[in-house]
Amino acid sequence: MTQDKRRILTKQSHQTAIGMKYLPAVAWRLYHFRNLAVSQPFDFLTWFKFTPSESPACDRLLEKLRSKPLDFFPPGKPKFA
Repeated sequence: MTQDKRRILTKQSHQTAIGMKYLPAVAWRLYHFRNLAVSQPFDFLTWFKFTPSESPACDRLLEKLRSKPLDFFPPGKPKFA
């Protein structure tokens, strides 16, 4: 997927807006993997950073992210695990 397409889809998913509400308690970073030698069912990894006391906030963030449709994934591709 091109970077321009990623930007459009990220904006449509509202993931950034949702995540901003949980800063600084829960920080998250999206890592993109390009040109993998072996085809994978995903091309990114999300890393969440939070203290144990902020675990409930992280749970709420994940709940909100999971509640948003991610229709830009092809059928059979994972969304949020």
